[in-house]
Amino acid sequence: MKSGFGIAIGEEKSRLGNRLSFLRRCSPSLSFSPLSSSPPLSPSSSRRGASSSPFRLVTRAGWGDPIVWAPATVTRRVPAVPEAALAESPLHSVTLEVGKEAAALYTSPGQYLQVRSGDGTDEGSTKPGFFAIASAPQPGSSSVDLLVKATGNPGNAADALAAAAAGARVEVSPVSGRGFALDSIPASDFGTVLLFATGTGIAPIRAAIASGLLNAGGGRPGAKKRDVRLYYGTRSAAATAFAAEMESAWRAAGVTRVVPVHSDEGDDYVQDVFARELGARLTSVEGEKGPVFSAALGEGAAGLGGEEGGSRTAALLCGHRGMCDAVKALLAAAGVAPEAVLMNF
Repeated sequence: MKSGFGIAIGEEKSRLGNRLSFLRRCSPSLSFSPLSSSPPLSPSSSRRGASSSPFRLVTRAGWGDPIVWAPATVTRRVPAVPEAALAESPLHSVTLEVGKEAAALYTSPGQYLQVRSGDGTDEGSTKPGFFAIASAPQPGSSSVDLLVKATGNPGNAADALAAAAAGARVEVSPVSGRGFALDSIPASDFGTVLLFATGTGIAPIRAAIASGLLNAGGGRPGAKKRDVRLYYGTRSAAATAFAAEMESAWRAAGVTRVVPVHSDEGDDYVQDVFARELGARLTSVEGEKGPVFSAALGEGAAGLGGEEGGSRTAALLCGHRGMCDAVKALLAAAGVAPEAVLMNF
């Protein structure tokens, strides 16, 4: 179980069953439906008439609601890892110009959109890929950043984006999903926020960090800052996307500690490192849908420390399903309330 398979990866799912399989990777109890997502921006929903909306109806994809698409332009593509590591981990940071109306639907870190190359009918079209947005919501912005990992299949949207030059045209769906419910973990009630990510799952976590919303008081002078810790799992140091930001931009944004975990370099996995820090024993049994994890703190274990233990701790998770399930079990053992553990779907 390598840690580089996050729910943010742009894998191609064109049917409902495939989509649900994709989404369940990070959470077996995933609840996601069009009713809880941002509504499609369709011509019929615009008071200014059909010609004012950039989105156009193309097809249905099995959800029961129409999928709408709008033109977008690649304005920037750069490696998200060192050039020498691209062969092992072909990760790219891609900026898409989607227009202000489309970008206005992005209001919460953790939301996502779909991308495809072509209109779905021509020979060069790709299947739609799902991508969690890697940049923070910005009022008035007209662009979003994505983290994409090429798969070696030119029919995948991720591969098209990973090879795209500036000026390349693609199509995007409206921004969708609920994102992380950050307003449910106010700084007045939660003094510690733990972030857990594996592989491309760092994309929405990066967006949450860059938003400044994890800081107490939104970064206002004199406000007491929270303890924000990031556990970030990748295969190796070279395969770590956005590594250059960890000790500079992320710390400036309020991350107090970054724990890089490299599974190919003897660090085990994120859940193993976190279990050792807690002094917890993590076990699993095979269930119908994969491993079922349980955890217990050892005698005299430090746990999350402090007089209140996990009662004032919240967490954000995005990445491999096994990591998410294991970390949730560890957090529960440490006294973190289930409602304080946030997923982006």
